[in-house]
Amino acid sequence: MVKYVVKIVSPGSGSGKTYVGTKLVGYLKERGYYVGVVKHCMHDLILEGKDTSRYLEVGADVVVASSKNILVSYVRPWVDDLKKVLELIETPLVVVEGFRTSNIGDTVGVIRDFDEFEELIRSGVRLDAIISGDDGVVRELLGRGFKAFSLNDLRQFYEWVEGRALETVVNSLPGKDCGMCGYSSCRLFSTAYLKGVRTYCVNTMRDVRLTINGDEVQLNPFVRRLVTSLVEGIINSLKDVPARRGRVVLEISYKERNP
Repeated sequence: MVKYVVKIVSPGSGSGKTYVGTKLVGYLKERGYYVGVVKHCMHDLILEGKDTSRYLEVGADVVVASSKNILVSYVRPWVDDLKKVLELIETPLVVVEGFRTSNIGDTVGVIRDFDEFEELIRSGVRLDAIISGDDGVVRELLGRGFKAFSLNDLRQFYEWVEGRALETVVNSLPGKDCGMCGYSSCRLFSTAYLKGVRTYCVNTMRDVRLTINGDEVQLNPFVRRLVTSLVEGIINSLKDVPARRGRVVLEISYKERNP
């Protein structure tokens, strides 16, 4: 399934990116959404002085630090690329601070004045929305046709992100409103998906194959949807199954009866 990604960027530090990001995540969590966060660090992460770093120093490729409250994973070698990072995140909605040169997701620029706005434009950043603490700048940008929000009242920004997330998921679906997922419309399905409900659109799952004694049996679209729906229903009723399932194999073997 598709992810909705919103990136919060600025020309430099001290503009309020983290303030905007944390406020946005707080709003989304209050609304019940399943949210992941990516914070891009321009410099190396500081691990010196921690016991964890000793395992990395002796050459471990993956180190996982686990406690009762949180788990942290260190992976190397690593490619500093947003697409790679998103592969590690299972949440359907992701708030990113940084990665301003990436073309993934919606990009929101947090600026203090027009100079910073022009700096972002000159650097080639594609801006889908802008936030500024200067209401005069906001009014001017709105007049120029830009999507702009005031840092002094972020409610409209939160609602824009929420709407964009829902729109992204709905547009990725066939729009049949068939009810096979358990919801009466694709919109209700999308809302549930964004809130972390483990549900799938059977109309987008086409890789269903049936083989009997090694020979493939052709399935019509109705049977493929029916099989997928039944298997997903069984899996979702089980405990401790992965939320991300790239491939599911259900095998039935018939024992030969003794004469």
